[in-house]
Amino acid sequence: MNLKEVIYGALLLLAFTSNFNFFYSYHGDFSIPNIISLGTAIFLNLGVIFKKLNDDEHQLGGVFLSTSIVALMQLCLAACILGYYSYYGVIDAVVSKNIISLSGGALLANGLSVVMYVIYTMKGNSKNSYDSYDS
Repeated sequence: MNLKEVIYGALLLLAFTSNFNFFYSYHGDFSIPNIISLGTAIFLNLGVIFKKLNDDEHQLGGVFLSTSIVALMQLCLAACILGYYSYYGVIDAVVSKNIISLSGGALLANGLSVVMYVIYTMKGNSKNSYDSYDS
């Protein structure tokens, strides 16, 4: 078991689940966005990007990095809109729906990253197991 892979997978799943938490936490009440949940999602996605920048082992590293950058950009844009309307305006249902839509796009990018990571990990593990049978 590789500790780097465990930390990377845990960060990736934490970023995905925190983004899902922000996206799903409304249940029809758009009056108050969950700022703490959005901040957690941004922080964890930033951690995933820093972890992916140091990873030169994967052949699909650029694709993994691009999905995380897209997710972080959408979450940061949602945070900027939330901050702007919190300070200068009123957060109504339309603004909240736009913030949630941006986090939905980030959730899609994070989900794609998780699916690619799982497929890449299974492919790598199956190759290693076949190599061990050849010896």
